[in-house]
Amino acid sequence: MPGPQEYPEVEGFSEATHRAEPGLRAAEVAKIIARADEHGFDASGAYSTSTTEIALANSHGLIAYHIGTQAAVNTTILSETSAGFAAVDDKDIREIDADEVGRRAALKAFEGRNPGDLEPGAYDIVVEPHGVADLLRTISYMAFNGLAAAEGRSIASNRMGEKIFGSNVDIVDDAHDPAGRPVPFDFQGMPKRRMVLIDNGVLKNVVHDLESAKLAGVEPTGHGLPAGSSFGSVPLNLFMAPGESSLEEMIASTKRGLFITHFHYINPFLNPLELVFTGMTRDGTFLIEDGKLSRPVKNLRFTESMVRAFSNIAALSRETTLISDEFSSIRIPAARFNDFHFTSATEF
Repeated sequence: MPGPQEYPEVEGFSEATHRAEPGLRAAEVAKIIARADEHGFDASGAYSTSTTEIALANSHGLIAYHIGTQAAVNTTILSETSAGFAAVDDKDIREIDADEVGRRAALKAFEGRNPGDLEPGAYDIVVEPHGVADLLRTISYMAFNGLAAAEGRSIASNRMGEKIFGSNVDIVDDAHDPAGRPVPFDFQGMPKRRMVLIDNGVLKNVVHDLESAKLAGVEPTGHGLPAGSSFGSVPLNLFMAPGESSLEEMIASTKRGLFITHFHYINPFLNPLELVFTGMTRDGTFLIEDGKLSRPVKNLRFTESMVRAFSNIAALSRETTLISDEFSSIRIPAARFNDFHFTSATEF
């Protein structure tokens, strides 16, 4: 166990979020329901505010304390034949616009009614930030995990220092940046270090807790999980660098492809050494033709190497979106991937 440590001050607390009342959340949820009611649709989801305190102490003299807040709203709005998803979160509740979340989800559900069939195959895809985050978060568990790398179960085991993604891909883990969900230490009490994981597509580092650092013969990076976890260390404060495009420009530049809201049922264990994943589109999938969303399509299952996919990113958005949960966050742009492989269709 570590002894006393020094931690930087971080900005993770909002008094407005901490003091938010249930009536405020209910009033904001009513706005989302009203957006669904405009079309006779059903709305589900959650609006939550939380204050999280983490305190650690041990007999070696370590004392660590942090308090942070989170406000988050998500909704899935359903018609009889379609679904639309939208979400937003921030440490400060004053940055949350529930009405806009409801508007976006309801529009997808409205435009997505009666989706048609589409043959599986390779498509250029424009993916909203939540969809890119679904992929990157899963990549991070597999590729940047220090224990998996030390045990030979990761792409980092034999390709450290190599270019595995495109030159426009830069990924860091930074728990001090106020644009994310800052926290100064990990669950073992070690100070969190800023780690460059991908630099111009090159795999630079993995993250370590005390155990995996000892196994690998390196210094811990402050990425220990709560006691009892045997998964290893994972980056919990990810940032993917933005590009120079917009979501609208990426759609306009696509001759024929797909617009994807997000993914689910991602399975990363087909080939962990090459990051081959399978998963499905969800809650708003549309065919793009001649730079415009032409019609809704039924969801598709993909089977794709993330090495290949993140080497084929044609554009990234200028704007980034914060996506977080109780103990982790990711700030990420939307992306346009070329030649993404879908292997089967669905009936919904």
